[in-house]
Amino acid sequence: MKAHAAALSLLVGAAACSSSEGPPAASQGVLGGDLVARAGSESIGADTVRRVASAQAIGPKEALDRALFDAVLAAEAKSKLSAVEQRDASSRVHARLMLAELGREARAQGAPTDAEVEAKTKKYWVRFARPASVSTGHAVVLVPKGAAESEWAKAEAVAKKIADAVAAPAETLKKGTATFDFETGSLSEPSGGLAEFIAAAKAVDGQGLRVTAEWVPPLAADNLSVVKAYEERAPFDPDYVTAALKLAPGEMVSPVRSAFGIHVIVGVVRIPAEELSLEERRKKFAEEVYSDRTRSLTNDLLEQLRKQHTAEIERSAEASLSEVVLSPGVAPR
Repeated sequence: MKAHAAALSLLVGAAACSSSEGPPAASQGVLGGDLVARAGSESIGADTVRRVASAQAIGPKEALDRALFDAVLAAEAKSKLSAVEQRDASSRVHARLMLAELGREARAQGAPTDAEVEAKTKKYWVRFARPASVSTGHAVVLVPKGAAESEWAKAEAVAKKIADAVAAPAETLKKGTATFDFETGSLSEPSGGLAEFIAAAKAVDGQGLRVTAEWVPPLAADNLSVVKAYEERAPFDPDYVTAALKLAPGEMVSPVRSAFGIHVIVGVVRIPAEELSLEERRKKFAEEVYSDRTRSLTNDLLEQLRKQHTAEIERSAEASLSEVVLSPGVAPR
């Protein structure tokens, strides 16, 4: 397509701009200069067609058709909108164009960096970088800090009684029906074995030592809990974790000595890892990273523009704005 050659000139009416019918029929004419087409009062230059073709990866003929379609709609809008409405629409279009340009700049910076990928990995880690883990139930005979070995021996004796008392509930857990939901942080254990385990353990006489029993959320080999929010992972006693990671549902181990006392541990549910490679995560997070970059570029530009352009608000604006009627269901901001 030659920029200065004879091209298309359109004489269109309002009825011609139906999106289902495509661009209206065109007539041949000479426009001169760099113009290649006209729709009513709207002119289309060769550079516009080139930019449309490049941005949408289409041929020049299709790019011209699309530019003509937009021009027809623009001409119709101008014939029906007031000058104020046209200025407002123009401002919005320019703002959108600027955002689109910032979006292209964000992508031009290249694929997400390792640092950007890792930041997103921490945000969504439980779905894309979660290690294998195991959830357990346990009863612990608490031993006071600094207690003599005789107290530890006493705690082991109580733990043995607890192990005997919880054997039947542990057997129920071998059905393996428990599941864990990382989104809600909740355990579903329909067999009832865990609740029976906890109740049976608490019913054992501690012989003067305190006995507690509870469910323990999933733990991983790094001695941290596995929860939805990466920053909320909590540390657990390494001896407890080492013993827990070996257990299948319903399997028990006792006595397990930790810094807190003597434990009786039962497996509730084993949860496999959910991990993607670095490159897989790079692809997965790409669009969100580009959006973040665009937002950052936009904020930087706005800060710069606010320094260059002073904004003034009319004194009577508040009174005028109070008269604005919102559409039903739209809350004021």
